[in-house]
Amino acid sequence: MIVKLSTDGPKIFTTYENDTYVAIINKMEPNWAYRLMDLIYYQKELNQSVDLRISTEILKEAEIIYHGHDHKGPLRAYENKVMVHSTTLASWSSIKKSYKLKSWNLATKDKDLNENEPIGKQLKDPEDFLDYVMLGDFGFYNEIVVLSKQNNKLIFDPNMVYEPGVRIYINAEKLAKDQLLTRDGLHYKVKDEIDLNKYMIAYITADDLENKEYTPLTFSNAADQWFKSNYTT
Repeated sequence: MIVKLSTDGPKIFTTYENDTYVAIINKMEPNWAYRLMDLIYYQKELNQSVDLRISTEILKEAEIIYHGHDHKGPLRAYENKVMVHSTTLASWSSIKKSYKLKSWNLATKDKDLNENEPIGKQLKDPEDFLDYVMLGDFGFYNEIVVLSKQNNKLIFDPNMVYEPGVRIYINAEKLAKDQLLTRDGLHYKVKDEIDLNKYMIAYITADDLENKEYTPLTFSNAADQWFKSNYTT
């Protein structure tokens, strides 16, 4: 993996250079040092090499800011206590049998999935991603996965009409306290599985809301508003 810093653009951007995964972190983003150090320590855990395209001075600055933290430690002041995982209605039917969210690899091993390959393969995601359940913040990004699965290709349009699946709200604070929440600098995620009996706060489908037609943007907005109105975060 190659790691670079930028001074504009999104908080984190990923691409490829000659078949090598590249992570570009925006140094203007307030928590850039945490992202950088989380990424480094996560890759060390996997015994993966990291080509740091940054200066020694900037690395030292990040290390000073990060001191006392860990990529699997308790939630930080800037992190959300609740995180989101979205899935299709078909996948939810399988999830309910065990009441566990499983990584793609584990779900495939347990024959809970009927997919030839994960949608992330089209992004050339690293293989280790398949060992984790991915979590996200409030907002429409989680719904992009559902939209893409329905169309069997990557679609990033938050205004495209789609069939919402199930939006699951997870107690990230408890996951972190139990040393299950992993930060890789790019995502929040959990190895292998999440026991919904222990960590799910609530879930919602389009049937729980008023409208009949949704886009990733409108569904996530309506669902998040419903959650915030009914649960303390």
